[in-house]
Amino acid sequence: MSNTETVYGVHAVEALLRHHPKRVKQLIFAEGRSEPRLQALRELAEQARISISTLSRREMDEQLDGVH
Repeated sequence: MSNTETVYGVHAVEALLRHHPKRVKQLIFAEGRSEPRLQALRELAEQARISISTLSRREMDEQLDGVH
């Protein structure tokens, strides 16, 4: 049984990165998205040495549950 949880949403992810970065294992972005608020998340993840991936929308739909 996995003890992991998937968190969606800029605000929720930002809060985790700022307050509990050790709880974040990987950050996944949708391909082609590069707004400033997402760049800020990338920078926080890089500072915490968190793995960053980019997936196409189709790959996200196939691999991730929920609304993303």
